[in-house]
Amino acid sequence: MSRFKKVHDELYMLIESMSEKELLEKNVYNFTRSSDLATYVNSATASHYRSARHHINKWWKTRSNS
Repeated sequence: MSRFKKVHDELYMLIESMSEKELLEKNVYNFTRSSDLATYVNSATASHYRSARHHINKWWKTRSNS
């Protein structure tokens, strides 16, 4: 858990140091393609884990009903 907290804190500090333009304007960074950085980070973190949680819960229910 300490590694998770360390990575979380580093990402948080990095995002806090960025301007609104860097976070919210599209095409600032090539790797985000047509997205803004905030949307890109969300899709790679929170959205990804919500989706995984949904699939795990669905799997767990089918396993529990067997």
